[in-house]
Amino acid sequence: MAERRIVEVASKNWCFTINNYSEQEYTDVRDYDCGYLVVGEEIGAEQATPHLQGYVQLHKKMRLTTLKKKFNARGHYSIAKGSARDNYIYCTKEGRFLKKEYSK
Repeated sequence: MAERRIVEVASKNWCFTINNYSEQEYTDVRDYDCGYLVVGEEIGAEQATPHLQGYVQLHKKMRLTTLKKKFNARGHYSIAKGSARDNYIYCTKEGRFLKKEYSK
């Protein structure tokens, strides 16, 4: 039987959620060197879990394993679907958010 290999896809655009974040984690996310970042501070509806809901555009494509090492190891990530505007709307729905555009 042939061995299966899992292929990790690289992307510049990622959505993330960081549950029960610390102030240091928030600062690290805010200060990360990227092209664009929007991050909302939210409280989960079911269990009232505080979390960061975000969207990041990186300067270059990155695989998930690398993103976790460089951005935040505890976060849950998915490759972003939709436009930057769509993700902005989703991440800012609760009204308390940070948006930054960076230049390289």
